[in-house]
Amino acid sequence: GGYGMFDCLKFAALCLSSPNKIISNKFAWNKFACASVQAKLVNIATVLPLVIWSLRIICGSAQRCLYFDRMPDQEHQLAAVEDLVLSLATLPFIGCFGFGFLFDRKYTRAWQVYAWTARLPLIRRRWPIFRDIAALSATALVAFALEDGTNGLTIHGVFLWAVVACLACFHSVLFEYMAEKIFMGVIGTAWQYESKPRAQRPVIFGLRYGLAAYACNFQMSFVDAVIVLRLAKSLLIRKMPTALTVETSECIFCEFTGKWRLWTAIAAARLSMIAAAGMDDLCVDTIPLLELDVRNLLKLFATTTFGDVDGNLCFAGAPKHFVNMGLDLITLIFVNVSIYSMMKAAEYLGRYLLKNRPGENAIPGVTGPRVADFGPGALALIGWVVSFGVLLTA
Repeated sequence: GGYGMFDCLKFAALCLSSPNKIISNKFAWNKFACASVQAKLVNIATVLPLVIWSLRIICGSAQRCLYFDRMPDQEHQLAAVEDLVLSLATLPFIGCFGFGFLFDRKYTRAWQVYAWTARLPLIRRRWPIFRDIAALSATALVAFALEDGTNGLTIHGVFLWAVVACLACFHSVLFEYMAEKIFMGVIGTAWQYESKPRAQRPVIFGLRYGLAAYACNFQMSFVDAVIVLRLAKSLLIRKMPTALTVETSECIFCEFTGKWRLWTAIAAARLSMIAAAGMDDLCVDTIPLLELDVRNLLKLFATTTFGDVDGNLCFAGAPKHFVNMGLDLITLIFVNVSIYSMMKAAEYLGRYLLKNRPGENAIPGVTGPRVADFGPGALALIGWVVSFGVLLTA
């Protein structure tokens, strides 16, 4: 048969709440035994929350403009127009995000690798470019969604981010784990996330860096924090815990893992810009656009780090910059650990649900006590439905 919407929803619900019903009647569900079909369902479940969140911002801004005449003063009217313009700015990123998935449709668990014949600096000859387009677009969508007419990070924005992260990083990973293990018939000691459905990598990348960059106010100290973390990962490839970087979803950064010379050169370049900020106090605002040579570009970039309110370079801001870099590094690591914890929690819950179920028709080599159908899996299913409801209405 076909893959009707009702059958897909029922299959997902049974995977979470009552996997024993699928195991005892695998023949009725054999159309979902194909790994590519499971990956398609997981990809949709992963992408959908982020798309809904982004479209919700646009619809909310447009709805506020419908009551333009009822607003008390011109200030509120101007704020409504600004919110609408800002929300419409997400449309190109939604387009790029969707383009990355629609153009590259060859695989469901991997991104197609494209090759160039010419040698380009810092760019490999084989690169999954549409994966990185989707990842960077997802980062922009998360940042725009967190803005949503506010001037800073709010509890409401973080709450909605947590709902989207829970749907994309916990529920979709749990569903994928359950579906794969039910039809595979074996619970492995280690679940290899690297081969999982492709949508999870760019979406998780966007959730991580979108929140971290927005929380750090898009300052140069955050860029330095990313450089430090990637340099540490390249130097300590096997010693650094996976939770600190969530390496499987690093997308474009994972292409440079282990290339410590590259990250050392980037770090040295940043330190040179910091040193340049202390040796020159010229005002970069007076530099004409056509005269932006290498030296002036260096000043301009350094001023983003140490510039005062008048645009002058001020080396006295160096200690503050390094303090901010440390705080941004802590923020990035905290976000990474939170996302990784959701993914590991989904794995542990899936392992528990497959072990604690009716003994008949059990997976070979796995035994467990008989438990009621209603349990942690059913609660996860209820949480999945409620989360979508909250995302649409909150």
